[in-house]
Order: sequence, then C-alpha cells, then structure tokens
Amino acid sequence: MFSDGLEDAYDKGRLMGTFAEDCASEYRFTREQQDAFAIASLMRAQTAIANGSFANEITPVTVADKTETVVSIDEAPSKAKLDKIPGLKPTFREGGTVMAANSSSISDGVAALVLMRRSEAAKRGLKPLATIAGLRPMHSSRTCSRPLQPAHCARSRRPRDGI
Repeated sequence: MFSDGLEDAYDKGRLMGTFAEDCASEYRFTREQQDAFAIASLMRAQTAIANGSFANEITPVTVADKTETVVSIDEAPSKAKLDKIPGLKPTFREGGTVMAANSSSISDGVAALVLMRRSEAAKRGLKPLATIAGLRPMHSSRTCSRPLQPAHCARSRRPRDGI
C-alpha cells in the first residue's frame, strides 16, 4: 500500500499527502475550506450515483468470493460519514490540514484509453471521440506546486491549442 498508494514516485519515502500539506500552506487553504470542498464533492458524487449520471460509463464487474457480487458503482462515496469529516485528525503532518476524508481516496479502479492515428481509425471504420490538441510535460521542482500541475498545464495549453 505504501509504495503503490501513498509514496511519491519521484521523491522516494515521501508521502504524496505532504505535497498537499505544502500546497495548502503556501496557498493558505484552511482545514475548514478543504473539509467544505470534500463534503460538497462527496455530496455531488452521491447525487450522481443516485441519479445514475455515470451509469453508461461504468462496466459492472462480478467479484467472486463466497458469493458473487456485482459491483456497478463507486462504493466509496456512499460509505462516507459527512458529519465525521471535521473531527478527523490530520494524516500527513502534526497540526496539518490534510486528512483521509479531504484528500484523494485510495481505491481500486480501472480505466482504459485507446489511442491511434486518425488514419488508423478510418481504416478500421471507427469514429474518433476526441483529438489530442497538444501536449505539455508537467514537472516542477517546487513540491508545493505538484498537485496543481494539471491545472497549470491545461491553462497554458488553452490559448495555444484553442481549447
């Protein structure tokens, strides 16, 4: 669990949550703001699950143990106890603001993406669903900015790529 779920891939031995702590400190995100965001996010997820908003994007999986169980929703949001979030202790730093319920969960999941040239799609009679408009590598020596790199990358690509 440590090396697959908590340890940063580039800074061996350092927990990814400590980057979130650095980011929260630099940008002055309070514990209350993070908890409010986490609670709102969980509520949106619970509503989306109840409404079936992403049902067409999820392939149910049958898990065989003593019995067979079909998993067809993200189970984590429904298990969250929203009223308990403000009382949880910081996970990554004493006196910190980041804890299990206001940071990314470690959960099993899978995704697949098929990339090919437009000419290959045409040859196979497939209609592209998206086009890659541009690429930008993400890297920062400032550890507090690592959690923000996807946003910085997207923001810098938009004007250049017409996104």
